[in-house]
Amino acid sequence: MKEIVKEEFIKKSSETLSNILDSFKNLESLKVDDLAGEAALIIVDMNNGFARKGALYSPRIEALIPEVSRIAHIFANEKSIPLIIVNEDHPEDCREFGSYPPHCVRGTEEAQIISELDDIENKIIIGKNCTNAFAVDEFKETFMDLYERDIKKFVVVGDCTDII
Repeated sequence: MKEIVKEEFIKKSSETLSNILDSFKNLESLKVDDLAGEAALIIVDMNNGFARKGALYSPRIEALIPEVSRIAHIFANEKSIPLIIVNEDHPEDCREFGSYPPHCVRGTEEAQIISELDDIENKIIIGKNCTNAFAVDEFKETFMDLYERDIKKFVVVGDCTDII
């Protein structure tokens, strides 16, 4: 493997991050009501086991709670925007526990969504026993149902959104 020169790596990374941040300046803000009828909100892995306590708890995930809750409630007020929550929900004998410590075991407090999302009506909660929701039949079916209803924009928030 090629040796990484720390200073060079940091310099190139800083330049890349600076370019990304600069590109954000040119993005126009979206209004939730402009998304009505054509978008859905997907909230990923906002379980107690990541955000409150447990083997995979992270204060960084806990810090997401206020903003994820704020966004979810704004979207929930627009009744024509579906709100889907996908969360870790493992059986006790999950194969994933060979690589990760047991976490978010089905039926435990860790597997429950954060309480800040409890009061949202008409949410769809889909448990997943894997890192990728697209491997879960219920999520795939829900996603395709939305797509067939011309919902083709998806706003994704939460934890591990890169591996939804």
